[in-house]
Amino acid sequence: MPDTNKMGRNAIWLTVEKALLKIDPEGIEKVQSMLTQHNHTIDDCFDNPQALRDTLCKLYGNRYDEIFESILKTLSGSLMKSGINDFIKALRR
Repeated sequence: MPDTNKMGRNAIWLTVEKALLKIDPEGIEKVQSMLTQHNHTIDDCFDNPQALRDTLCKLYGNRYDEIFESILKTLSGSLMKSGINDFIKALRR
């Protein structure tokens, strides 16, 4: 049986990476670095989406909404799986 939390974490990470690549090719490195400064990792973001939201808001300001919409669009088919719906609700401002 697959580990649904791990699948959810992987889906979140790939989705965030895709969203960031559209607006900032170095975005993943910036987000990882900032999360690390606050004792978080990308894996932590599945259980603590607030850390990701805060990081994205600090780094991208008004462009956060663009990133959020990209994440939402990509994950829309998976919203009821693996806690992804809770993750999206936490990212919404």
